[in-house]
Amino acid sequence: MQIIDDLEAEELRKKGRFSVLTLADLDLERIRHIVEGLDVPFAFEGVGICAQDHGIPPAGVSHLDYRHTIFKESLEKSPLPHSLLFKSNEIPETFHRLTAIARTASGIPTDEVYVMDSGMAAILGGSMDPLTRTKTRILTLDVATSHTVGAVLEDGEIAGFFEYHTRDITLEKIEGLMKNLAEGRLEHRRILLEGGHGAYIRRTVGWDRIEIMIATGPKRRMVEGSRFPIVRGAPLGDNMMTGTVGVLEALRRRKGMESLQYT
Repeated sequence: MQIIDDLEAEELRKKGRFSVLTLADLDLERIRHIVEGLDVPFAFEGVGICAQDHGIPPAGVSHLDYRHTIFKESLEKSPLPHSLLFKSNEIPETFHRLTAIARTASGIPTDEVYVMDSGMAAILGGSMDPLTRTKTRILTLDVATSHTVGAVLEDGEIAGFFEYHTRDITLEKIEGLMKNLAEGRLEHRRILLEGGHGAYIRRTVGWDRIEIMIATGPKRRMVEGSRFPIVRGAPLGDNMMTGTVGVLEALRRRKGMESLQYT
């Protein structure tokens, strides 16, 4: 294998002697066929996409800690979940994957492209489940294939969150994280030492004040049998739409659009 610069690669492509393979998260032609198959024009005012991005940390900085630090800095400026939605020209430069996704998405006929980390999108999406409609203090838990993210929201603001690798977690561990998150007792450094991405406590809500605990994600069966009254979320009627709902709601709030019901 030989790595060459873009100009040389383009010259080789023009000669037609090599096959060209493009790696990307988005297959625009496939998406176009799906959308048009629903009898919807493939043209939009805005496009929102979520994906997990660890970011590229500076030398000497843990990639586990770095991702967490970017989220923390954003939330300290604004604790609202949609503050973690980035327009294509606002993406932190070290988020290479989200940057590449936004670049690919620019090939979609749209006025604007927005991206969001999938874990943060799941926090917002879970909080929009119909079961939470009358609640103000919500604990969301998204047990995904790679990462498990838990968060407490109060009056729509993120009071705190934690992020762990799903492979390293058990039901007993999740229950401890949930309770300590609500009580404001999670320690960021301790979770890092255990191999997680960390925890952020902005304010303590209190375990006894949590009104609903809602679980989403492809591996949420892990919390079945919990001693806590965890309910299953299904925004837009489908557990697997949690991140999508989070991006859509973040975009709606960012643009000041009318409220949506995700039933």
